[in-house]
Amino acid sequence: MQGILFSRLPTEVLSHSLHTGALAARLMKDVQIPGIRGAVFVAAAVYHDLGKAYWSERFLTAPRYLLSNSDWYIMQAHPLVGGDIAQELGLCPEAVEIIRQHHERPGGKGYPLGVEPCEGAIWLSAIDIVAAMTEPRDYRAEIPSEEEIRRELAWCPAYIRDAVLRLVIVNPNLAKEAM
Repeated sequence: MQGILFSRLPTEVLSHSLHTGALAARLMKDVQIPGIRGAVFVAAAVYHDLGKAYWSERFLTAPRYLLSNSDWYIMQAHPLVGGDIAQELGLCPEAVEIIRQHHERPGGKGYPLGVEPCEGAIWLSAIDIVAAMTEPRDYRAEIPSEEEIRRELAWCPAYIRDAVLRLVIVNPNLAKEAM
């Protein structure tokens, strides 16, 4: 089943997932997330976007303003779909929970369920954002600055934001090497 799923993922999504996993593995050398084993966290990072395997290609290529409300609803369901796929693949419950919550925000301000995320999900979300912001993208000319990344992570607790920023600021080539 894994082969079928990964073959359905667009190259950009698979590359992003592997980049996120590599950053998560590097972070686990420096940080201990309470109650989460490093291997569980890295597995969640690698598998976090499996729910995008069944997306229409236009979700990845169309300008956001051309997407309908129903398109956004489908897109915002990818953490739940990905969690279900990960569970079916046999990932442990902790990894599945992190995948399902990786777009949730403290105070229930995220999606898809608007719940308070577990600690591992907050860490993964921060790494996911940094990975996405440090990857080459067709729609931007250059990689955002440290300050722009810091602003994008303003929602996250300072100790997580600082640890994740140290990961790429102290090692500026790490984001590129992880790809």
